[in-house]
Amino acid sequence: MKHTMKLQKKPFDAILKGKKNIELRLNDEKRQQIQVGDKIIFKLDDLDEKEFKATVVALHHGDSFVSLFKRISLYDCGFVGETSVNEAAKSMREYYSEEQEKKYGVVGIELSEIYWTTRCLTDNAPVLKYIPGEKWRRMYNFAFETSDFFTITTAKFVIKITGGSVKFFDKETEHLIHSVKGFNYLYTGDVNPDETELMALENGKHFYIFSLSDFAQKKRVTLPRNFESIDMCGKYSEDGKILYIPVYRFVEREGYIYRVCLYETDTYTLIRMDSVSQEEAFAKWGWR
Repeated sequence: MKHTMKLQKKPFDAILKGKKNIELRLNDEKRQQIQVGDKIIFKLDDLDEKEFKATVVALHHGDSFVSLFKRISLYDCGFVGETSVNEAAKSMREYYSEEQEKKYGVVGIELSEIYWTTRCLTDNAPVLKYIPGEKWRRMYNFAFETSDFFTITTAKFVIKITGGSVKFFDKETEHLIHSVKGFNYLYTGDVNPDETELMALENGKHFYIFSLSDFAQKKRVTLPRNFESIDMCGKYSEDGKILYIPVYRFVEREGYIYRVCLYETDTYTLIRMDSVSQEEAFAKWGWR
């Protein structure tokens, strides 16, 4: 099902720039019709006719904005800095009264798969895509003109993987802390659950481990012989003890074969390789 909603310029731009992926609304009759999987066309509330389309990946309900903000990320809602739950709820008074909150309740509409649908741009031109349901917010960014291919937002950092470099920003101030350069084709990555290490995956034959205490490169790991990881995205297990890296290779008369490599994360030693189908590989691990 498709829906249409208007946005003012600030939240409109924040979503397109990856600084917000939960839109906040009253849970009124119109919003009660929205379901996970629906598409929403967001129109800029002025005369330039800009709009984008997004997929609903989750709905977060609350009796009030205070109760809602205690359960979801203020950062994902577009609040940056030292904003408290009460301060964030107070800022919503610009749009909705307490009486409206009590009458309808509120909803946080979590978005992914964001595309331009504007007449001046290619229809369905991708802007960004989130990986939902994870500890950290991970986002594919299709703004190739700026080379910001992948962004990971943790409790402390915003990490941008740009192909040739990794940039570490302070999440609260948005200031650049450190930049590591000199790489080729670093396109995706993940941060372990205790927020001590970053894995950056090359579109090729290696992945790199960085310390999040001093931002130094700790390891460069070569993938199994004759295998590579192209257009893929690895991840840490929920307990951080395993790192999963999808790979594939071409075999004469068999075609492409796909594996998921499991590395233990004390030394990043390969412990086994599991077979997966091509469909599963790209559905679960692919990023295009």
